[in-house]
Amino acid sequence: PEGHGAITARSKSYLVLAKLFGTGISVFLYLQGFVYYAFAFSAVAEAMCALFCAVRMEETEGMTFYKGELFIKESFRRTKEIIRIGFSVCVKTRSVLYMIIIDSFCASLIFIVLFLWAIAMKANFGTEQMDFFWYLVVFLIFIASFGGAKLLEWLNTNYFKKYRTRVPNMTQWNWLVTGCLAISFAILSLGLIKFLNVMNVYLFMAAIFIVNIGYGFLFPSMDALFNYFIPVEFSEERATIMSFSQMFRSMIMTILFYPAAGISGERTIISWMIPAALLFVVTIVVNYLVRRNEKNIGERSSLNPIVVKGLEE
Repeated sequence: PEGHGAITARSKSYLVLAKLFGTGISVFLYLQGFVYYAFAFSAVAEAMCALFCAVRMEETEGMTFYKGELFIKESFRRTKEIIRIGFSVCVKTRSVLYMIIIDSFCASLIFIVLFLWAIAMKANFGTEQMDFFWYLVVFLIFIASFGGAKLLEWLNTNYFKKYRTRVPNMTQWNWLVTGCLAISFAILSLGLIKFLNVMNVYLFMAAIFIVNIGYGFLFPSMDALFNYFIPVEFSEERATIMSFSQMFRSMIMTILFYPAAGISGERTIISWMIPAALLFVVTIVVNYLVRRNEKNIGERSSLNPIVVKGLEE
């Protein structure tokens, strides 16, 4: 009854903690000259996690797997049908389509910044600044991501405690829009500061910190909204629908990555303004479309606990 928001946020915080733990081991091995052991450690840890999921997780005990004869033709037909239905849902269900659009531009900005911040930092502040601030930024990134995920979990949990129902779609959507606008504004401001030649390492770190709060907050929020927006009758095609979203995200990121990288490391921060401005505009437009669509289908009112309580009375 509490919905998916708190669960997805909690899982994201665990993922960030695991990344922090792995990064700490990797940095230690790197400093000791044994960085190649980090790859071996990661491979063993991943194999053990996969084995645990297959053998020990309670979710797998109740699953029924097909054990009959394998028919290639029937399997191929069923696969085509799943893909067809999934694509149809993505195109015809407006809420899902809008989620795919905002997810693609939001993820593109976040990953572009995560991939290129080290290059931009070194090019703008020089190697003499890197020793201390490099490690500081790396671990601040994990703290920010963990904090963003925990913030989303706290918001969902407290809403459920107060109203005894999950967070309505539009409330969750409002949080998502706020996060998208916040990270786009942070990068636009950083680009403007760089353009005016008044940037320093602390302003740079602050913008990276905000983007990583968004990383921890926005991705589980989008996962929860995808779950809510996908019609119940197509729940079996959820994985396929999410795959189409990932494909569109990769396409947008590929298109934006090269102009966002800039002509040089020093200009990279200014070039980040391209995906940031696009996310800002897309968020404003899609926010209007989602609100209009939710109002037309009546989902916003049906999930409002105050309205439900009034109807019951």
